[in-house]
Amino acid sequence: MAHSLVAPGRPLPSGIIKINSAICFVASESADTLIATKQIAELIYASDDEDDDKKTHSLMEPVLVACPLPNAIIMPSNSLVIFTDLDGTLIQHADYSYNAARPLLKKLQSLAIPLILASSKTRAEIEVYRKRMDIKDPFIVENGGAVFVPRGYFRSMGHRAIIKDDYECLELGKPYTELVAIFNTLKKRLKLNMIGFHQMDVAKIMEMTGLSVEEAARASQREYDEPFVIVGTDSLVHLATLKEMAKQQRCKILKGGRFYHLIGSSNKGRAVRILTQLYRESYGITKSLGLGDSENDLTLLANVDVPILVQKADGSYDPKILEKLPQVMKAPAPGPEGWALSLTEQLHRL
Repeated sequence: MAHSLVAPGRPLPSGIIKINSAICFVASESADTLIATKQIAELIYASDDEDDDKKTHSLMEPVLVACPLPNAIIMPSNSLVIFTDLDGTLIQHADYSYNAARPLLKKLQSLAIPLILASSKTRAEIEVYRKRMDIKDPFIVENGGAVFVPRGYFRSMGHRAIIKDDYECLELGKPYTELVAIFNTLKKRLKLNMIGFHQMDVAKIMEMTGLSVEEAARASQREYDEPFVIVGTDSLVHLATLKEMAKQQRCKILKGGRFYHLIGSSNKGRAVRILTQLYRESYGITKSLGLGDSENDLTLLANVDVPILVQKADGSYDPKILEKLPQVMKAPAPGPEGWALSLTEQLHRL
């Protein structure tokens, strides 16, 4: 099975090919062709004389069909869905590059496998990576604070979904204004030198992350997660107390690649479970795979069938994830190189 270009119930555009009366094509926004992928299918070409164009193909090899619909909605329908962290996993921790993963990203598109970006990054940041990587699938923002789904992607999102621009959105976390208030309360009570994103200007964010002006501005557009640092050598001494006090406020503190994160009761794992169920109900997807490298990826990895832990830049693995998930698969290299190597191996096994 592959991708559907039109949401259920929408009319079929003129010239689109039908497969058993269903629309089942893979498309790239920049491509002029659609690749129909189904084991045995009856292809009916839209024309005045259907009898002349009616053919049966064994689609062990893709069938290429010309179609000038570069902006069509892409709907996945495959047996596998992949969830992946960004920083330190799909993209390099130091320079945010992902060159080593580019060939496999294209391969996933050709195989019609949905790729869900699940990051501590904001919606504004993730949208840029989705465009660069030509990904049309849903995504998870700010450590599970919300799930953004292109409108019409699933048959039904349920009554909790709200419309935000071009997305159906499931908000799972606390609003940012509430998190900032809780952050300031914790900081005052513990008398810790904590600096949150809401206290940083764009120049400070650039200094701490290596991002450009535009990238740092997008990183500051928080909605469900407050990143922060603790200044001083005794930060670890106070961390346990800080986590306990956050828990009393129905919040959690997670450790990411660069920052600690104050979030509500949401997490990546909850968002993964919701999306996995939606894929199962809408497209019959039965298997999930996840990749991450840091503590804030623990719940993501714990809620997929095949969890893969990516190496840190120094060649180590996150100790908390190893403790909680002793059977997790280990990528043989850090960042996008390890991402590509381990994922390629798993795809060969499936």
